[in-house]
Amino acid sequence: MTGAATRRTSTLIFVGCIAIWSTNWLAITTQVVETPPVTSAFWRFTVAFLTLCVVERVRRKRSVTSSVPLAASAAVGLFYYFGGVGLTYFAVRHLSSAHIACLSVTVVFFSMAIKRLVWGTRIEPSNVIGAVTSTAGLALFFFDRGTAGVVSATGIALGLASFLCIAIGAAISEALQKRSQATSLLINRNAIGCAAVLYLVVALATGTPLAVPLTLGYLGPLLYLAVICSALVFVLFIELVGRLGVEYASYVTFIYPLAATYLSLIVGETSLHATMIAGSVLVVLGSVVGLTYAKLATLIGPRGNEGTT
Repeated sequence: MTGAATRRTSTLIFVGCIAIWSTNWLAITTQVVETPPVTSAFWRFTVAFLTLCVVERVRRKRSVTSSVPLAASAAVGLFYYFGGVGLTYFAVRHLSSAHIACLSVTVVFFSMAIKRLVWGTRIEPSNVIGAVTSTAGLALFFFDRGTAGVVSATGIALGLASFLCIAIGAAISEALQKRSQATSLLINRNAIGCAAVLYLVVALATGTPLAVPLTLGYLGPLLYLAVICSALVFVLFIELVGRLGVEYASYVTFIYPLAATYLSLIVGETSLHATMIAGSVLVVLGSVVGLTYAKLATLIGPRGNEGTT
């Protein structure tokens, strides 16, 4: 694949993640209202696992074969899909989607710290400046009129813990792709399958019922979360992590809250304010600085961010 083709592919993956995650929180909220978080997460990842098994089987029939270390991909499942996503389900019971969206940007900072401490990867000043600028813009975007709801200390603690787990899982997946040449599809199949088993164990151990409402209002969002927001978008995001590095791929978390809000603006659910525009400008400016200054996100090739020590 040429450099230009690689840039186009990576850009499309980045945009695809933003588009899908822009609707993710609404679907999760509808789930946790009607069922316990463990139940919702179990069915979400079970359906996602089965979907990826079908896709992987089709790929094998086309003579596309590869392997992935089971223990390492299980660790991705433990941290990312069980610890990270699972805690998010509990956090949304205490915080608004605006608070959750703002907390999700901590993945960038957690990722920089993890890679520095574990692998000695150099922290680029441009990345820090860009991330801080985008965080300030996102805070201005959401909290200018105090419309984000009451802040819950429990929710903040759960949110921070969830995004720390996500950063750890994503960092493991990045190392896995670079060191074993494992594909994002296989990493996610094993990781999501592991997470589904863990959710089942927790449900059985705590006596949590696994039954769900057999209604279109529940099953529709569940299928959307499982197939689109799990089987598809996590494969895309983990692929992006392998191409750019987790601390750069995670800039998706700065952009998708804006996309979600402007989508609600189009359908008449939100009104436009000057501070929203100013916040948007800061987010975009920070993202441009963080992603392009060090030329780590110019998408010059797969696995482009090898890091320096």
